[in-house]
Amino acid sequence: MREVARRLQLGPAAARRYESLFAAGGAEAILRLNDVGRRSALDVRALSWLTSAIKHSPRLHGFETDVWSREQLRIFIEREFGITYSPSHLNRIVRDLGLSHRLADAPSRRGTER
Repeated sequence: MREVARRLQLGPAAARRYESLFAAGGAEAILRLNDVGRRSALDVRALSWLTSAIKHSPRLHGFETDVWSREQLRIFIEREFGITYSPSHLNRIVRDLGLSHRLADAPSRRGTER
């Protein structure tokens, strides 16, 4: 369970929730979670473009550092798409894109394992 939580960058409570959902309804129960909440304001094309941008230096987009921070990413999304996300939603986007490791303020493995 710890390894799964670490790989998915989930906290202990979220990992237990997913485990309970899976035990009660299998993978289908977990997949239904994606149907909850409002649709993303970024479409597939925008997310693809964002993914490409995060894989490269923020300097290419006018920032003065070589590694993205969450604050830079927030500013970038607002500037490029006119959308403002909460920190938790921004974290989810980056996690879902599999790019958390590209951020300077990504949690360390040691902190995640605790």
